[in-house]
Amino acid sequence: MEFQYEWVKDPTVFQVNRIPAHADLEIFKDKKKTVSYRHFLDGQWQFYFAKNYLEVPKGFEKPEYQCTGWNLIQVPGHIQLQGYDCPQYVNTMYPWDGHEEIEPGSIPEEFNPVGCYVKYIECHKLEEDSPVRIVFEGVESAVALWVNGNFVGYCEGSFTPAEFDITEYLLEGQNKLAVEVFKWCTGSWLEDQDFWRFSGIFRSVYLYGIPKVHIEDLFVRTYLDDSFNKARVKIELSVRGEEDNKIQLALFDENGNMVFEEHLVARTQIVEKEVLNPKLWSAEIPTLYRMLIQAYNAEDELIEVVEKKIGFRRFEIKDSIMLLNGKRIEFNGVNRHEFGARNGRTITKEMMLYDIQTMKRLNINAVRTSHYPNQSYFYDLCDEYGLYVIDETNLETHGTWFTRGDEPEHPMILPSNRSDYRDAVLDRASDMFERDKNHACILFWSCGNESFGGKTLYEMSNYFRKMDDTRLVHYEGISCDNRYPETSDVVSRMYWSADAIEEYIKVNPEKPFISCEYSHAMGNSNGGISKYTELMHREPRYQGGFIWDFVDQAIFARNCFGEEYLAYGGDFLDRPNDGTFSGNGILFADRTLTPKAAEVKYVYQPLGISVGKDTFTVVNRHLFLSTKPYQCFVHLLENGVEIGTKEVEAVLEPQETRIFQIPYNLEQLNQENEYVVTVSFILRESCPWQTAGAEIAFGQFRRKATCNPWLKESDRGELNFVHGMSNVGVKGADFHIIFSKNLGGMISYNKEGRELLLEAVRPNFFRAPVDNDLGYGLPKKAAFWKTASLYQTGKLKECKMRDNHAYIRYGYEAPGFEEEVCTVEYEVFESGAVRVTLDYPGYKQLPIIPEMAIMLQLPKEYDTVRWYGRGPEENYMDRNMGCKIGVYENLVGDNLTPYLNPQECGNHTEVSMAKVVNPDGYGCIFIGEDMNVSVLPYTPEVLEEANHQYELPRSNRTVIRLSNYQIGVAGNDSWGAMPLREYYKEGHEPIRFSFYLQGI
Repeated sequence: MEFQYEWVKDPTVFQVNRIPAHADLEIFKDKKKTVSYRHFLDGQWQFYFAKNYLEVPKGFEKPEYQCTGWNLIQVPGHIQLQGYDCPQYVNTMYPWDGHEEIEPGSIPEEFNPVGCYVKYIECHKLEEDSPVRIVFEGVESAVALWVNGNFVGYCEGSFTPAEFDITEYLLEGQNKLAVEVFKWCTGSWLEDQDFWRFSGIFRSVYLYGIPKVHIEDLFVRTYLDDSFNKARVKIELSVRGEEDNKIQLALFDENGNMVFEEHLVARTQIVEKEVLNPKLWSAEIPTLYRMLIQAYNAEDELIEVVEKKIGFRRFEIKDSIMLLNGKRIEFNGVNRHEFGARNGRTITKEMMLYDIQTMKRLNINAVRTSHYPNQSYFYDLCDEYGLYVIDETNLETHGTWFTRGDEPEHPMILPSNRSDYRDAVLDRASDMFERDKNHACILFWSCGNESFGGKTLYEMSNYFRKMDDTRLVHYEGISCDNRYPETSDVVSRMYWSADAIEEYIKVNPEKPFISCEYSHAMGNSNGGISKYTELMHREPRYQGGFIWDFVDQAIFARNCFGEEYLAYGGDFLDRPNDGTFSGNGILFADRTLTPKAAEVKYVYQPLGISVGKDTFTVVNRHLFLSTKPYQCFVHLLENGVEIGTKEVEAVLEPQETRIFQIPYNLEQLNQENEYVVTVSFILRESCPWQTAGAEIAFGQFRRKATCNPWLKESDRGELNFVHGMSNVGVKGADFHIIFSKNLGGMISYNKEGRELLLEAVRPNFFRAPVDNDLGYGLPKKAAFWKTASLYQTGKLKECKMRDNHAYIRYGYEAPGFEEEVCTVEYEVFESGAVRVTLDYPGYKQLPIIPEMAIMLQLPKEYDTVRWYGRGPEENYMDRNMGCKIGVYENLVGDNLTPYLNPQECGNHTEVSMAKVVNPDGYGCIFIGEDMNVSVLPYTPEVLEEANHQYELPRSNRTVIRLSNYQIGVAGNDSWGAMPLREYYKEGHEPIRFSFYLQGI
């Protein structure tokens, strides 16, 4: 058989000569697993890049072709990250859109890169009847293979193995492997995921020999009775060998004790065994048993060893509620693309382990493999560490249907009912199922993502049900096309509000509900996420969801100055592209935590902790784990300083709720000071994913003082007015403040000869838009407020002595508005303290308000911030639950969160005191009640102008914004969803805000 290029253009041809899919079983030659049959070919291969098939060197696969002048390329790795072609980020658009006019069933041909790979290998001692196979674990998007000039096979489907038997083509000594990798094939229409578009051999390649006795396949299922004390293990073995070959099968518990042993002959068969009192697997207690299979030849020589970890668990739906081992399960989940900032989807084992450990530290208990099967090792880690998995078929056709949703039979929609793509789609489901079927962590098979509906997807779901009765089937796309509602066993939706979910459940009680994607974490986001977890705890049929998503998809690149930065869509001159839309992780692309992660960890914490002034209540939300692994400490803070720590014995059984006494009497403490009680549960001992002493959950109670403890009034001499033609001065014992009649505000605060202000103090009404603001059009809706901020006119209205202080009032006007937008009052006291009050009366004709703040600009030397309020991470009115009340300190530059697109960042809520000082401790203090405080090197308009962090100019200032209102960051989605109503103010709503500032 010869390779036919027409296969690449034919959706009915998706594999030629490929070995049928089977479980991923690594086989060894010895019991200690020191000698594997796998021989990896990872490393450097010879490489030639052709922009299309016509430019592929003719006959390069032949042994006589020397590949002279070819370059070297790393395998595994993407072609586009090694100097060829360019990475391209698109979401729903197909990458060729606007370049070539094609329809499903055809492919681009003017530019459809082909990577030509060559690898020379040595083979020795080839034996008869000992097949050699080659496995490509991941090739994007189609691969053709030759050995010594002989065509071997062809395969599509980027994220599952392409395995071929190459025995008949191998020679003693040197052999030539030649591979063609096509960037796009007809299968590419099924791979329209929201991710970077690459091509190449991006997962490992290995050879393995098949011994004469060989375990070809294994499928282990566990069944538990209603008492959960008795289990049945069903083992399906597919064995290659003769009748006189022997198979020894044994199961060992987590302590190495043998549970059962079975001696078999080498043939395909089904074994069923009973296990009493099995220890069950869950994400909380991920107990695994070890299945050991040993194959012997007729001479009783050990030929092959296979080991597989299995878990005993039962996952089912009863009365429209999903149960794991008889308990209602809650998914505190996240979506995860396989992606790294340096190597794209070529992910190392170390990176996978880091991701798993980070998820566990953030109280994440579930992951959806969006939107394709991940590397096998990832599932091994999920088994071992304990994560529930939605395993998703490599299928997304978003670009074929999202504009044609009202025409379900439209011929452009894939896969729908199109017969030419049916077999390819079902084959992708089979490839995933067969490889991954033995993992305890997988609770759902998913039919793919955003691929509309239709008969083919329904057939896929029935295939999963036929093959596996221990898991459920998930598919969200029937929300757009409900011709086959039974495609999914659960109702799954994307980006619905918590209120909408609750209303739906009331009238549709038939199935449990999950959010397979929610809280779109693009840029400064994840506002209002607690609404979902609160609903999950309140409404049994809503069983949680999966945040979109885990890690920003951005790539390290060099800018025009030679500096490394994180690049997004368009930065590689990739056209078309979808810009920063892949920057939606709770981790940055370099895998450091974003400030959003603190909120995720809090709302997902497994213990609900409610703290009052006398008692605290704990709800143990674990299904199977008591609180014995944790210690409970109650901390007492006075004005942010810890003055007491006491341990409380707080052991709760799974699902138990208890009330405990706070070991402090707050009534007896000084009423003029502020006290915070923090209840914290920490790990007693280190575990595989965290060290001893790490906090798992917390709750706080804040008892405010009768007066602000940082506000100290003192008489320090008389105040003197200095009335000039353009300015008004107020002098005290060690300070001098100047108010401008022309510039409309306080322009100078001089403390003991040190000038604090760079520019006039002024109201500020807008913020640099966050990504979600752009999505729902806030810059356009609230354009008036930006104009009002930048081009306001302040007029001095009053200037007089009032009692023992100076009183100055300004009115502020804005272009296109006849009335005063707001007033700002300054009251200067003898101590040098200035009480600043912003008063906005509210106007029906004005739009939604981004911010109502006072902005000050200080010289850059004032570079240290110390505050009492929520922290240490940035937080906002709709995303601050994961930040504790306390005293924190950082540098001004630390508040500049490195989102891909510079935007509003660095804010802190519920602040009572903030100091901004220079290295000598001089500066100013701000005192107020529940303030928002932002201290950054830039004004909002400078942040807004930059498209990348490196575009921000060198700053010569410290910019302080104080308010009691800034609109929430939102996050239900990033393309239209506003913040929840309680987190924004319309133009008619009045705002009044006061604080004190003083030089120190």
